[in-house]
Amino acid sequence: MRIDVHVVRVFTSKNGQYGSPAGVIIDEGSHISPQERQSIATQLGFSETVFVNRKSPAKVSIYGLQNEVNFAGAPLLGTAWLLSKQQGSLIEEITCNDKQIKVLEEDTLTWIIVDDLVGTPPWHHEQLKTYQEVEALSVDDEPYKEHTYAWAWVDSSPRIARVRARTFAPDWDIPEEEANGSGSMQLAHKLGRNLEIIHGKGSLIRASVGSTGIAIGGWVKEDPKITI
Repeated sequence: MRIDVHVVRVFTSKNGQYGSPAGVIIDEGSHISPQERQSIATQLGFSETVFVNRKSPAKVSIYGLQNEVNFAGAPLLGTAWLLSKQQGSLIEEITCNDKQIKVLEEDTLTWIIVDDLVGTPPWHHEQLKTYQEVEALSVDDEPYKEHTYAWAWVDSSPRIARVRARTFAPDWDIPEEEANGSGSMQLAHKLGRNLEIIHGKGSLIRASVGSTGIAIGGWVKEDPKITI
């Protein structure tokens, strides 16, 4: 059986560069077994691969390089964008592991919103003194060996809160993640601030907190499909 894999880069810069790549496989009816899904996700090598169990209303499962995961921000946002593109209108909701996630589009950005952070990965948030220290980090830095989200303020003024961040998770087979959605959600919630985050080499993540929930937003770009 040959399988088409849609490839999306999530949280790109405004001109479509950078972003975290994820694979999306349409498998309505869940014909691919959990064991095969894990094998495919490992073979593809993306931090996460999404399997769409149902397109409408959208229901998905996410597999990392090692195992199935409950929640991952970038691939969920990318999948919501892709399914909206395929059906020609914005999907309003996507379900993953029984968690209902709202989808919005605003100012050309796609957003996903959750009521709480239950089920999100256990990122270690490490604040550094300056954004230059974040930029100088290496994957060989010992303190960042266990799923760590390193960050520093660029501008912490009330008007605009800007953050520089990088994520390292070699213990999850991810030496460095270009854009970390769930970690950005957690940081916005922890700080109680709406954030503009430059992540990785140049990915752009918006994260916000408010009465409607905890949200992340960004641009998505689709790359050529892969067939395996």
